[in-house]
Amino acid sequence: MYQLTFWNGNKSVVRQQYELQVLTEVVRTWHRQPWHINNDVTNFPKAEDEGSVLSGFADVTVTVAGNSKFAGRAKIVIDQPIAKGLLGLRLLIIKRAQCLRFAKVGEQADLKPLRAGIPATWADAEILRANGCQVVERGSFEEVFARLKRDEFDYVSLGANEVLDVYHNMVGDDPELMIEPTLMLYYPLPLVFYVAPDQLDLADHIRTGLQQIERNGVLAQCFDDYYGFPVRQLNLSQRRVIELDNPLLQGKLAGYQSPLMTTAKAM
Repeated sequence: MYQLTFWNGNKSVVRQQYELQVLTEVVRTWHRQPWHINNDVTNFPKAEDEGSVLSGFADVTVTVAGNSKFAGRAKIVIDQPIAKGLLGLRLLIIKRAQCLRFAKVGEQADLKPLRAGIPATWADAEILRANGCQVVERGSFEEVFARLKRDEFDYVSLGANEVLDVYHNMVGDDPELMIEPTLMLYYPLPLVFYVAPDQLDLADHIRTGLQQIERNGVLAQCFDDYYGFPVRQLNLSQRRVIELDNPLLQGKLAGYQSPLMTTAKAM
């Protein structure tokens, strides 16, 4: 039996579930060999620990393309986005008392006086700084909303693929916080497989399997099963969009644009 360890930590539960499902569908294309996925959701709060997961700890992970925590480390990048760039469509959780202030934000210059609260080591901090935004980067994801309520920053941005799940599970009925209903930030943020550098055959199998589930519609069905509801519920095509650059993208993905943004602009 072929066994592989998939590091699936440091992310929201809905992302863990989706990314495990995509990998499961990929390995199901390996008809000639039984397989087992060890789904490891260990959290690594230190960037250096996360960046070293492919050095003997795990065989494969999913992360944002260009993740600087893996910079300079040996890995094989499968440069085929697995979630239509949905993570880069960023919605804001804010204090309800700030709703009118955010309703007036219409362009990048309006965003710059506002402070983004970002847990330590998230790639978003580098991206927002590169676009001239104010960033308060420290602490853990679990405490970020309590800090938002204390006015340590003005907003928390989350991908459209996870914001509803995170809001319901971590904010719940708190009357002070809300998902801002009219605004969306966008920067290219494709999710891709990273494979351990000594796993050349595994990388080939993942690349081939991913191409197969793209062609036969299985990947699109996974996306709709997990993310179809939030895409519709959040009215993404009706929001004001502030587009930002992602300087972390390189190679084939340097010019990547989410097909969801293309669709929204056409509407």
